[in-house]
Amino acid sequence: MKIDFANLQKQYQSHKSEIDCAIQQVLDASNYIMGEQIVSLEKSLQNFCGAKYAVACSSGTDALILSLMAIEIKPDDEVITTPFTFVSTAEVISFVGAIPVFVDIDKDTYNIDVNKIEEQITNKTKAIMPVSLFGQPSDMDMIQQIARKYNLVVLTIPTAIHYPIPLHLQEAYKYLNYQRGDFKEAENLSKKIISLPMNPYLEDDEIKYIAESVCNAI
Repeated sequence: MKIDFANLQKQYQSHKSEIDCAIQQVLDASNYIMGEQIVSLEKSLQNFCGAKYAVACSSGTDALILSLMAIEIKPDDEVITTPFTFVSTAEVISFVGAIPVFVDIDKDTYNIDVNKIEEQITNKTKAIMPVSLFGQPSDMDMIQQIARKYNLVVLTIPTAIHYPIPLHLQEAYKYLNYQRGDFKEAENLSKKIISLPMNPYLEDDEIKYIAESVCNAI
């Protein structure tokens, strides 16, 4: 049985009329940039988050790029982050010409180990980018405390995606000269953790198949 990790077709069908109507409104108005729908969305986000401003982006990747640009991260600046995350976390740092500096994860939370951040701070460090993985927040109180001590900016993002190979061992980041064994917790966890299809559109037989597959594997 083939089961999609996320069933976008079923998701669309369950909200089809609402989505089609919203798209048609944009087509009718032909305001494809900064139209009234964007203004309405940003206002709703402001109110929901209790924020002074909100800027809608096409993706979380673009949001991170804009954030790095807004705090004037420049080529050769360093941004501290975790190697156990979705690739965009490090990718956006590279995109603006800065250098990702990885810090190993905590073995219990899987988030960045706050006790190892300070030892990676240099005179080039400009920001810390913690990732709240799988719905579990990073230790933001401690991270903010470190950031204030060293006058750093904190940018944070949640993610529910991981790779079987942590970022510091990915081909794209060989130029950083990290070696196997540099981040033992991230490397050990990457060998043990798996991602399972889990969404509101799974049928009973699909759930049963997933559960049986896991049981058979262990």
